[in-house]
Amino acid sequence: RLPSLVVFDLDNTIWTPELYTLRHIGGYHNAGSPGPIAGKDVWLLNGAFDALYELATHPRWRDTAVAVASRTNKGNWARRLLCDFEAAPGVSLAEVVPFQEIFTGSKEAHFANLREKSGIEYSDMLFFDDSRDGRFGNCEPVAELGVLSAHTPRGLRPECWRGALEAFAALADKKGADQPAEVVTGDGWVASQGAGMGRILDFTGTSADSSARGRVAKWNEDSNYGFVTLDGESKSKQVFFHASAFISSPFQAPLKVGQAVEVELGKDARGRPACLKVAPLAGNAGNGESQEKGAAASSGGADDSVVNLPCFSMNMPFAGLVAHGFKTLETRNSTVFTGLEGKKVLLHVGRRTYPDGGKHRQILLQPPPSDDSFAPGRASREWTREWAREWAQLDEVQVGELTSLPKGFKRGQVVALLEVGETVLVPNAAERSDPWIERHACASGDAMGRCVTPAPAET
Repeated sequence: RLPSLVVFDLDNTIWTPELYTLRHIGGYHNAGSPGPIAGKDVWLLNGAFDALYELATHPRWRDTAVAVASRTNKGNWARRLLCDFEAAPGVSLAEVVPFQEIFTGSKEAHFANLREKSGIEYSDMLFFDDSRDGRFGNCEPVAELGVLSAHTPRGLRPECWRGALEAFAALADKKGADQPAEVVTGDGWVASQGAGMGRILDFTGTSADSSARGRVAKWNEDSNYGFVTLDGESKSKQVFFHASAFISSPFQAPLKVGQAVEVELGKDARGRPACLKVAPLAGNAGNGESQEKGAAASSGGADDSVVNLPCFSMNMPFAGLVAHGFKTLETRNSTVFTGLEGKKVLLHVGRRTYPDGGKHRQILLQPPPSDDSFAPGRASREWTREWAREWAQLDEVQVGELTSLPKGFKRGQVVALLEVGETVLVPNAAERSDPWIERHACASGDAMGRCVTPAPAET
């Protein structure tokens, strides 16, 4: 049994940081231009991306509507970010979320509008929000309406998504039963605050005690965990964190020992002290790794041989294709490379494999097109000169090599240095489907983003 309407809060639920904290961004006063850039100033939480990707692509959700309900006073920014972020290749969040209630006031007003516009009753809705109760609480007043409300104090994480769906199904099965249902799922969700569907789901072991600053003392890349030494504490007193707690932007360097971080302290599921969130502090990465987003520059420190570069992350197999110099085009629905034209950036290999159903392999194995009307250097496409390569026929063995990382590298590492070219807007999917563009983007035209940026790896 699935909900008929899934509703998400925005700030600290599906993306971070909260928009009201971005006072350094131009246009802050009236939420105008230029505003924050998706994937650079604001980024999706991993669990939220997984949930939204599922909602956008899995057929079991075809009869479920999706909404956002946010009290932010940066509504213009929020709506633009929904258009810029992708839920799936070529599919913006705005396309997945047809119901958008984004205005200051109360969540009760948001949900009254959602019920009226969607025709869906509160008991058939599922709501996710990082704020539970109190003056700025959202879960409590929404639960009182009869909506099953999932409290996600650390943002929407995979276990939150799975647990809330299990709880919704369990409570829906017991609708009309004589005894009110008490739900505790295998992932630790506890249903409280009322009866029936009007409950709050609390994920145990995630309550925050306080925030603090410190430095990464240890980091085990293979096991995905580490320890932080807090400022003012003994070096022997270290606090554990898992890699899933690390909040990073695609333009931030990978985690390093010595990196300055801000953490949210609390307890893990077993009641032990732990960092629930670990966020890098800009400009202080440790070990010569810069967190700053900007042009390459000398560190200006004692070792002038150290160079600071922006860094973005890409999952396999596409990171391998870029590292081998085959994939030379980046396509996004947002202008994440604005300001980096002509500059060099580092490519970090993500830990996940992006599921495209093997489409990239089909494209790589295609023979050269018989029609060369879009051959590199055509007058209307002078920009193709920057990225086009000679079309070589590939076999399965060669494709396997290109979609693997170069020898000596593994996931989680920086693997290549790229030179960013000028971003070109190609809004027409038919034009993006030209075989030359598909070949060098390693993606089909309908799966690409509208913003096409040459970013070949240096050889």
